[in-house]
Amino acid sequence: SRGINPVTEKKRSRALSVTLRTVLDSYVEVKNLKPATVSNYRRAVDEAFTDYLDKPLSKITETVFRKKYLERGKRSPARAELARRVVRAVFNFAKTSYKLSDGTSCFPANPTAIIAEQGLVYKIPRRNRIIATDQMAVWWEAVQSLKNEPPRDLLAFLLFTGTRISEPLNLNWQDVDLRRKTFILRNTKNGTTVELPLPEIVATALRKRKQKTGRVFPITAPKEAIRRIRQRTNIEFSAHDLRRVFATAGHRLDINFYSVKRLLNHTIPRSDAMGHYDVPDLDRLRAASRKIERELLCQM
Repeated sequence: SRGINPVTEKKRSRALSVTLRTVLDSYVEVKNLKPATVSNYRRAVDEAFTDYLDKPLSKITETVFRKKYLERGKRSPARAELARRVVRAVFNFAKTSYKLSDGTSCFPANPTAIIAEQGLVYKIPRRNRIIATDQMAVWWEAVQSLKNEPPRDLLAFLLFTGTRISEPLNLNWQDVDLRRKTFILRNTKNGTTVELPLPEIVATALRKRKQKTGRVFPITAPKEAIRRIRQRTNIEFSAHDLRRVFATAGHRLDINFYSVKRLLNHTIPRSDAMGHYDVPDLDRLRAASRKIERELLCQM
């Protein structure tokens, strides 16, 4: 008599009682994200919304989200921003996943929008740290002094190939061709499989411990080697800084922009028509890799 459909209301009630953890689990499963990404997303949400993980998603109002976002930002603006992006994605996912029979969403509004609307988004500066050219000789000497070969070779690999640290850590010997001096990266960050040139200095080091199967760098704590080099040289750097050193060397040499991007395995945007017409073959990438290798060796 009041125009209320009890079946619809029951469905709405069930949807509004679903927890943040449940929707997050569904979201990462549907998106088929990489394990490291899933772990990072879960950690970011847990850091900022640990007391709301097992509460209904509908309990996260604009007021609640604003408070939690600003609290997390006092400790780490970057982690607060990651949490904001993840929770925003979770609410967008819930908006399309929990609908009534008439197509109405049970989550029509996204409370995370309040942060942008009020101009409260943390501006995270892009990192641009590298190892300076006048520090490279000291850094390289410290790397070579490492007694354990895999960590030593890993740092050299990162510097001379510009790869992301997750890529060599997942590299298998079957994907390293020391005769052709190439290596294959599978299941990369952008979802592609690529074959890239292997610099001579890296190939020489890997030949000494070549195996038929297994991981090329069987390392459980890669950051330990970085910590030791930092202590010995007093040079602050991360694995990703080595990637920037590689890219900077390529640009300093005026190497074709797209060749450097391919060596870094950067995605070419769909809007970049020229980038899709410019498809460098392995020989061209090898020539670019050699130039960068020589440039870096000159600094040592």
